[in-house]
Amino acid sequence: LGTLPMPWLVIPLFILLCFVFLATTLDSAAYVLASVTTRELSGYQEPKRSIRVTWALILAGVGIALIQLGGLKPVQTSTIVVALPLIPVLLVLTLSLMRWLREDFGSKPEDAPLAPDTAE
Repeated sequence: LGTLPMPWLVIPLFILLCFVFLATTLDSAAYVLASVTTRELSGYQEPKRSIRVTWALILAGVGIALIQLGGLKPVQTSTIVVALPLIPVLLVLTLSLMRWLREDFGSKPEDAPLAPDTAE
């Protein structure tokens, strides 16, 4: 970054953009996790703020712990450890999606439109 033109402007701007990116990503991840883990949440209801904050703290704690462990190796190891159990789940989801699509669109001829014609 120091070799770019106007490093006195580019470096603080880069740091600000990184902070905004990380904050919005963490907030979105905490929101999704809070929504998924909240029972009886329907429609457009929001999850409780305390649950969102709890998930944000957990996610931040995991990130800080990985940084404290040092380097890229713990991140790579944790990625593999977390991803391996998800492979069967993703396979089941893929098979369910294929079955669902076959049920919904399997009986239509190939040249038939997928959506009904709403033009009047």
